[in-house]
Amino acid sequence: MNARRLLYVSFFLLFFFYLAFESRVILFGPELSLPYASIITTNQRTFILKGKTSPTNNIFINTQEAPIDGQGNFSFPLALHAGVNDIIIRAKNRYDKETIKTLRVIAR
Repeated sequence: MNARRLLYVSFFLLFFFYLAFESRVILFGPELSLPYASIITTNQRTFILKGKTSPTNNIFINTQEAPIDGQGNFSFPLALHAGVNDIIIRAKNRYDKETIKTLRVIAR
């Protein structure tokens, strides 16, 4: 009888931890990581924006959707104008939860 009870308790705990782990996708916004500080200065007129998210998410750079590879990496070329360029990066998951980051690129 104790072995059966231990099996039930183990199954319940495993199921509970699985639900808690998976619920973070529903409750919180998707992961979005960028390898930059929030303000960048460059002498270039083009900028390759790179980052990482889950491969199941969608990435939008300003209003354009960026392609994501199988590991969740994305790379998106941007034309810069002289001065301040504010770039809005949105990661959106299948539950319509969003994570938004803003990057300011100053082109000289």
